[in-house]
Amino acid sequence: RICPSCRESHKDIIYKRVTLLSADFDLPSLFLDTWSSEDNILITPDNAEGDFELYSSMSFALAGLMPWHFCNYDDNNHGFPRDCG
Repeated sequence: RICPSCRESHKDIIYKRVTLLSADFDLPSLFLDTWSSEDNILITPDNAEGDFELYSSMSFALAGLMPWHFCNYDDNNHGFPRDCG
């Protein structure tokens, strides 16, 4: 996601999915409506069993460098990236 008007740390965010999506997974709703934890948990040092990683650039995502470490979810009408960082 690219957002020129966002704060510096959130101008460019790469969502790197590492688990398969179900056929009925609603990506537009996830990103635009409600950033949900259902089948969508950030991989962190404390939780290697998550579904995705977030990065501040495509080069970091491709190299697996400097992933983001926290996300919160499940607040209606707050889409991606909510308060992740």
